[in-house]
Amino acid sequence: MKFHSILFDQGIFPEGEAEQPDFFTDLNLDQVIDAIASRREEYHLRPFYCVALRNAETIHYRHEVMQDLEDQTLLTHIQEFADRMILARRHLARAEKLQHLYHREGWFLEAALAYCAAVTGLKGDLDLASIRSGGFLALRDYMQEYVNSPGFQHLQADVRKVKAGLLESPKRGVFVITKRGSKVLSEKPKALSAKYLERFPEFVAFRNLRHDKNKDSDQVESLATPEETLEAGYQRIRESLAQEILDKVKAASPSFFERLVVDLLVKMGYGGSRKDAGEAIGRSGDGGVDGIIKEDRLGLDILYIQAKRWEGNVSRPEIQKFVGALQGKHARKGIFLTTSSFSREAHEFVKHIETKIVLIDGVTLAGLMIDHAVGTSTAAVYEIKKVDQDYFAEL
Repeated sequence: MKFHSILFDQGIFPEGEAEQPDFFTDLNLDQVIDAIASRREEYHLRPFYCVALRNAETIHYRHEVMQDLEDQTLLTHIQEFADRMILARRHLARAEKLQHLYHREGWFLEAALAYCAAVTGLKGDLDLASIRSGGFLALRDYMQEYVNSPGFQHLQADVRKVKAGLLESPKRGVFVITKRGSKVLSEKPKALSAKYLERFPEFVAFRNLRHDKNKDSDQVESLATPEETLEAGYQRIRESLAQEILDKVKAASPSFFERLVVDLLVKMGYGGSRKDAGEAIGRSGDGGVDGIIKEDRLGLDILYIQAKRWEGNVSRPEIQKFVGALQGKHARKGIFLTTSSFSREAHEFVKHIETKIVLIDGVTLAGLMIDHAVGTSTAAVYEIKKVDQDYFAEL
């Protein structure tokens, strides 16, 4: 299964290095081609510039391809495929530059996701397109065969399973089944299709997030300044890191999670010393309160804490229990942390009560850990310089 280009009949595609005509040097065309093809050797571009079309059949073959490309819809589909492949290559390039294993694996997974989206998207577009040229017909047949091949099917399935929490990837190319995956396997589903995986909130959130990003990414990137592009790249890295942190926290033991909460609150300025905070957390453990901690170093006020490593939403009744426990202790302030999220009713409830309750969900928790360097380390720092107008004031 091999495909070279829509511009050549697959039976006559020139293999190896193409010899350029002598007049290329006289007209400096060799330098032009070198500039175009440099750093793109994997695309094998030189034959497109150096191989002459010497017979009418070859010229007609090329003309039919160009006629198909006059269809603006088809041209847009090809451009979308190219943009997605560029995105996949960028993710791979990022992965190679990172030092932290989980950062590398995260970007490698993003590259696989972009690649699968590019391939399946082009295959679906070609199936619906009205094409007549031999080049595009050959490409459509190739895409049909490739998408149905065991290798691509396995790649796509593994990516979906990772995003649905059925597998985890401890290192590149290695996948380990999770507890959720074992449970699904015991149910013996007919197929792990996207429809089946919609029962898992992580997969739905991932699909919706990628849909929103892909819809606007091309337009935003084309209009963005270099500073805006850098900021967008930083946000993507931060989102990926936050998800990785959250996965680690959910997999941690209860005692580790307890220490994590202590470390985070101390880094944020609560609890006095690490020793005092550690003694306070977990000391109570009754009446719906997991721990207490000083609001400041002097201990002028006390915060009551509830921390839960949950998978599903924390609903209003759980918050009501916590508020009831605080009232029983004549407390005015509390923090409720969870690795999952809170229901809309829970958020509405805390807005209309006298007791001040702060809800910290999994996304917020991961963001706070990043901001306060809890469980994270700095991989790289970039400084953006600008002209110092005061220095040049005399000019």
